[in-house]
Amino acid sequence: NNIQPSKINLSPRMMKAAPALAEPDLFRTIQALPGVLTTSEFSTGLVIRGGNTDQNLIMLDGITVYNPSHLGGVFSNFIVDGVKEAELIKGAYNAEYGGRLSAVLNVISREGNKNKFKGKVNLSLLSAQTTLEGPFYKGAWVLSGRRTYFDLVLPKVLPDNINVNIPPYYFYDIQSHVFSDITSKDRISLSYYSGIDDLFFDTFGLDGRWGNNTVSGHYRRVFSERLVGNILIANSRFFTEFGLGGDNG
Repeated sequence: NNIQPSKINLSPRMMKAAPALAEPDLFRTIQALPGVLTTSEFSTGLVIRGGNTDQNLIMLDGITVYNPSHLGGVFSNFIVDGVKEAELIKGAYNAEYGGRLSAVLNVISREGNKNKFKGKVNLSLLSAQTTLEGPFYKGAWVLSGRRTYFDLVLPKVLPDNINVNIPPYYFYDIQSHVFSDITSKDRISLSYYSGIDDLFFDTFGLDGRWGNNTVSGHYRRVFSERLVGNILIANSRFFTEFGLGGDNG
């Protein structure tokens, strides 16, 4: 028996039913769970059972995502329509998750529709989202994308004297997953994620970009009812680029 009293599984339905700022957010849903606190009302940082926000291991399909937030922690990186479920382990997690002190959050990408092509578009006060999915060779694929558009809208609705003092900022996320059951016992899958914040303020020559890029390949082999093999090859990178004063800065 595998008993994990501290493990909670969140479905997309639960995430969309929880109160949110402008649009459903995975981290906002987790903040409403017992044993989870926030650093502030505006932050998606997870304070779980007394730990700090950087003591949680955040993973996407088994890949570490080092800084999964936008706008200084106001919004989380993950697109709810591209998520199958989220596993939150608030304590007593296995040794395979070593390297963190507080909790483990493993976000699992949704598998696409194996029968037909489908697509949907969502518009919120914050961003525009789209999710496309369809069949692949003995499998399926899904692609989700999101981009904020207040950098395009605010210059058209605000007076010029106010607009010049607001830096044009936006962020976007791309989340994709594809898998193929090449045999009844073998599955190959690929996952990709990219989430970038972009800030440019010409008045001060401020130019900044930061974000996450992850990619992974996963192979699973079912040898018998009691033996399953998993091989994961992955790369994850968080980067920052910052400049001040233009070309001469």
